[in-house]
Amino acid sequence: MQIGVRQRLIFLTFSGLFVAMSQIGSYRYFVEKRNIVFNARINGELSCKLMSGLAAPYLLVSDITGINNITQNFLTQPDMQELTIGDSSGKPLVHAGRLAVADKRILIGPCPVSLNQGRLGDIRIGAYPADLDGRLEVYAAGVLIEYLAAIFILVSILTRVVSRIITRPVTHTGNLLKDVIDRKDLTRRVESVHHDESAACGHGQSDGNIIRSEGAA
Repeated sequence: MQIGVRQRLIFLTFSGLFVAMSQIGSYRYFVEKRNIVFNARINGELSCKLMSGLAAPYLLVSDITGINNITQNFLTQPDMQELTIGDSSGKPLVHAGRLAVADKRILIGPCPVSLNQGRLGDIRIGAYPADLDGRLEVYAAGVLIEYLAAIFILVSILTRVVSRIITRPVTHTGNLLKDVIDRKDLTRRVESVHHDESAACGHGQSDGNIIRSEGAA
């Protein structure tokens, strides 16, 4: 099966786009993963400061029930994996975490719990993005659809451009030259409206007669 110039050009362009977009897509994937983890860290640091303020009144009166309540409310946040609240000596009073705590969790703290300039204890938090793999899969699927649409549009445009600028003029010139040869009429002009390589295809000399391609004025 013979492959034409248009098919070869489109194939090479598609291959180049595929390789380039694969590299860009991989880079965007890792950047997105880094951003998700970074946002989990930032949210963990903000939550640690917030929890230190909420836990202060309960630590002041050693209200373990109240501390447990705010701990359970804290764990309703998707990216918060575990929480430890300790007293002023560093002894853990409450420790709670999810059933499956991420091994790569980001440890934040200790954040001091203070009230009226007195240190009542500290808080330690373990944070990690919930369902990170699922979120990245959704992101990757979106990027893939975006790139496939872009490649489809670019290949469609390229097909039309190549057909108009290269394939049609070359085919037209080739057909006219074949007709000249078949008729053995070497005085016939092969005209072309293009000022490019396709116009040069018709230039030639044979026994003093000229087969030429004329550009449009």
